[in-house]
Amino acid sequence: GYVRDLRGKFREASSIEGFRFIHVHAPCPPGWRFDSSLTVDVARMAVESLAWVLWEYRDGEFRISEISRRSSASRRDVRDYLRVQGRFSGIGSEEIEKIEMEIDRNWKMLLGLEVVLNDNLKK
Repeated sequence: GYVRDLRGKFREASSIEGFRFIHVHAPCPPGWRFDSSLTVDVARMAVESLAWVLWEYRDGEFRISEISRRSSASRRDVRDYLRVQGRFSGIGSEEIEKIEMEIDRNWKMLLGLEVVLNDNLKK
């Protein structure tokens, strides 16, 4: 969904000696049951709804990307992300609310992790 960001992360990883790990969100049209022409849109919806947060950890520093920070300021409704995928056609409002709560919890946890890890790095 954000090719420039991904390329930058690949470039940065290629400059590191030793172990590197990149976890890529890759929507699957047949498995997730959506039209393949929507693949980039579905990937962006994941980030814009904070269902998938872009972040990196390098040399002891944890950093949430600006793309995810901007998304948090004007967060897209997770329903948009779920509705486009046929695999979620059977879930109701109650389940969606639980998913939203989990996304909120994860976002707060990542913000806290950023503070704790980066404060420890400064010490």
